[in-house]
Amino acid sequence: MAYHIAIIGTGYIGLVAGVCLADSGNQVTCVDIDEAKITMLREGRSPIYDPGLTDLLVKNKRHLHFTTSYNEALKDADVVFIAVGTPLAKNGEADLQYVEAAAKSIGAHMLKDLVVVNRSTVPVGTGHKVEKMIQKVTSYKVSVISCPEFLREGCAINDFMHPDRVVIGADDGHEYAVSMLKDIYKGVSKNDAKFVVTDLRSAEMIKYASNSFLACQISYINDLVRLCEAVDVDVTEVARGMKLDKRIGEYAFLNAGLGYGGSCFPKDVQALTALGRNAGRPLPLLETVEKVNDEMVELAVAKVQKLLKITEIALSEARIAVLGLSFKPNTDDTRASQSVKLIEALIKEGCANLRVVDPIVHFSKEVERAHGKIKEINGGGDILDRILSAAKDADILILATEWNDFRNLDFEKLRDVMRHPCFLDTRNVYSKKEVEQLGFTVENMGRK
Repeated sequence: MAYHIAIIGTGYIGLVAGVCLADSGNQVTCVDIDEAKITMLREGRSPIYDPGLTDLLVKNKRHLHFTTSYNEALKDADVVFIAVGTPLAKNGEADLQYVEAAAKSIGAHMLKDLVVVNRSTVPVGTGHKVEKMIQKVTSYKVSVISCPEFLREGCAINDFMHPDRVVIGADDGHEYAVSMLKDIYKGVSKNDAKFVVTDLRSAEMIKYASNSFLACQISYINDLVRLCEAVDVDVTEVARGMKLDKRIGEYAFLNAGLGYGGSCFPKDVQALTALGRNAGRPLPLLETVEKVNDEMVELAVAKVQKLLKITEIALSEARIAVLGLSFKPNTDDTRASQSVKLIEALIKEGCANLRVVDPIVHFSKEVERAHGKIKEINGGGDILDRILSAAKDADILILATEWNDFRNLDFEKLRDVMRHPCFLDTRNVYSKKEVEQLGFTVENMGRK
């Protein structure tokens, strides 16, 4: 059955849900207060990059509408998805101002009984608060349920259409809402999705607990990097052996490197930590997870200094080329990007000549160029030409984001154009020995 669906918010969560739900035949109206973004979307242009997103946006224009009007979005809606941002507040807790604004607007403009599905990542108890806020300003009945998103940036379309599980949180009395949401997901899922139906508060906790656990895995393997280097062990071999244990699994987040970033893990770890403090039940393990992640940037800076010591060049005189700005491949998202943090740390330490290359991101979009110390290599040629241009006369080449474009570097050409052929692989893409055999001095994150 096809539904009329309203989606509040056209950020990553809302837009991906919108194009995927429209692709399965639903009539979808997305509402956002950003008029420039709505205009862009009406023209078939996506404000964010994710593989396949623009194609679905154009393909489904008959079923997909964009507006700044809540009246227009809610007039025919059977169900409303809240998909607005929940950034960190200064105290480390989730900032719910956008969720609360959406709730008030829904209550003020709804014209019949509605099912409201919260897709935003919110602290435990938010769903009950949203329902009370809406019910306070309307005589119509509202059923608020939780359906947290588990999309990976860079493959969000696939994840939405092939979910590992669909978590639905609803309290007693909202069985109709649960049934409707199941029907919607059965229509869009290309696999036999597993439904986890639980109470509202548990569903909200599942989201935070899942992301924080994945962040734990990343910081755990990164915490082993220094030890592996000290005892002459290859951390990638350690991870490979661990993943063969079925209790750990082949998909475990055990790739040592520069650390995690993005819109989810950093804020979710901090928000869950804050929730623990406020509840009088601190989570020291998660506090350490965040600390280890910050230390990986410090370790990368130390490795840069180690390479420069070999070349006998001071950081202030060095020429450094950085490959990758997004926090992970296949996205233009630089929120909490470890690559950007590394660049900022190098500038703070005195680096005055930085060049950056990314297949999608324009550095100037997110970060100030710091008095001309950063040069972005964008003009002319394909990505390989841009890499060579960035590396020309450089002393160190840093691989900071593991885009596929950077997985087959021509090290012989790079060696010939660099002033000093030094390579820092912060994502352990390459074998240290193999690159050294091509004439480079190499540092990585615990890999031989």
